[in-house]
Amino acid sequence: MANLVIAGMSNREIADALHVSVHTVKTHVKNVLEKLSIRSRWQMGATIGQLGLGDSPESEFKSLATDIRPASDGAGLQCEAGSGQSSF
Repeated sequence: MANLVIAGMSNREIADALHVSVHTVKTHVKNVLEKLSIRSRWQMGATIGQLGLGDSPESEFKSLATDIRPASDGAGLQCEAGSGQSSF
């Protein structure tokens, strides 16, 4: 989730991408900020980069954008993550 914050996504965009509530995103962001003793989403990017944690935010965002698409049968969504496939 931190990588999506760093990529500049809003709480609503993150919630939609991860299929969780906006409240859940806000709670997780607040907890990360507190644990890192920082105050802003911008600082989160700098701190995580300095610590060498997480993946490139751009690669995670691009992965989300390309892996979730309408199912070929038109019923729901199809999601490819890593080697597995799921349909919703």
